[in-house]
Amino acid sequence: MSFEFRSVTLDVTHGDTSAMLVFRDERLLAVISRLGELHEGLAGQWYLETLFRDALGRRPEAFESLDEVKSWLSQAAA
Repeated sequence: MSFEFRSVTLDVTHGDTSAMLVFRDERLLAVISRLGELHEGLAGQWYLETLFRDALGRRPEAFESLDEVKSWLSQAAA
């Protein structure tokens, strides 16, 4: 199972614009966004916007790194 992260910019008027498309084995699996200053203590962390697969378990509030995203997705979308 291989993951690829592709940087994109979200087309929003207010809020966070930095995001990543997350592919697993060349299939779009998720969209994550980087939280900005508006989110205070979570700023700089990654938020799971959309998961294109049923996931088991509770989604974390935010992820501290892309490695943490990859680890969680490996388990949740297996």
